[in-house]
Amino acid sequence: MVRRSRRGMTLLEVLCTVAIAAVVLGLFLPAVQKVREASARLQCAHHLRQMALSFHHHHDAHGYYPLGGTHVPPRFPATADFTAVTPAARLRSWSWAYAILPFLEQSTLYQHPNSHVVKGTAVAIYYCPTRRKPQLYDGYARIDYAGNAGDHPLGLNGLVARTGHGVVRVADILDGSSHTVLIGEKQLNRAMLGYAADDNEPYPITGWNDDWDVYRWGAEPPAPDYSAPGRLEGSRVFGSAHANGFYAAFADGSVRFLRYTIPSEIWRRACVRNDRHVVPLND
Repeated sequence: MVRRSRRGMTLLEVLCTVAIAAVVLGLFLPAVQKVREASARLQCAHHLRQMALSFHHHHDAHGYYPLGGTHVPPRFPATADFTAVTPAARLRSWSWAYAILPFLEQSTLYQHPNSHVVKGTAVAIYYCPTRRKPQLYDGYARIDYAGNAGDHPLGLNGLVARTGHGVVRVADILDGSSHTVLIGEKQLNRAMLGYAADDNEPYPITGWNDDWDVYRWGAEPPAPDYSAPGRLEGSRVFGSAHANGFYAAFADGSVRFLRYTIPSEIWRRACVRNDRHVVPLND
């Protein structure tokens, strides 16, 4: 009987195999990441499209776009135990993120009598999948999108007006709905997500809260997320967790991906609804 010897792999062959596997993996992982980011971007754009549609449903129901809310007390209208609060009471001081809930198939949450339950419910559509999954911080929800307050911190010439400073209607958009920003993604300090300081970050539905939570303005150019551990002051500009730009929904319901390199003056004018200056916006 002839025995056949088994030949094992030499060290050189093992090293070559490992090297080839590393190269293949190195080529494969970026491709997977690109596919995931492309999917996340599509979902993010869909979120904005649904929110923009809800803005118009709110306008049809109430005769004006939802408001930005107010940080002037009482921000959280409620009884002593935070129960038996009506939607009508909340609408006087809570933000657009609360006002459009019925048009996002969230009527049960909108009508819930306990304010803490409302504030402590993460609404998936309010989270950009590139930045994070729907989650709570210290028991409160967050939001990755913001209304356009124009180029003024009080929202006097945008589409989301601060409560107490009038309302905005479709007829007030003098520059054309396809040229005026309605809502968009917002820049955040990714090192401070969840911190209740300025916009990094209070809960989204309880009014204007610290001024910057539910709106942005176009006086400053958009920018990507940044990382500044320990920095508590928040951001006032639009932006996102995406690498090259951010999504914005316009008053006509369209959603566009805009580069961070957009000229600052063009962006400012796109956020102003009534200067009668139509600007070119290219994706």
